[in-house]
Amino acid sequence: MENIILFNLSILLLIPINLLLGQEYKFISFQDEYIELDDYTSLTLENGGESSWFKRFELGFDFPYYDRVYDYLNVDARSIYYFDDDANFSIQLCRKNC
Repeated sequence: MENIILFNLSILLLIPINLLLGQEYKFISFQDEYIELDDYTSLTLENGGESSWFKRFELGFDFPYYDRVYDYLNVDARSIYYFDDDANFSIQLCRKNC
């Protein structure tokens, strides 16, 4: 009987320690009104239906990337985003048909 009491007591003492050492996750979200786009630019229409295209997007803000800061992204039809000065750091976000 004494062993059962000690066992239960040890479990009761371990539970708060486990809670203190465990990870805590906070999830913050918000809901906003959906506003449908009135006008947009289609890259397909812009390029006359050409399947291989290239476009430079001006971001309008400074984008720090590694040891440099950019205010644009170059994008091509293969969904590869890159900067003019270094193709080694290019990012492929998506393959065709994704």
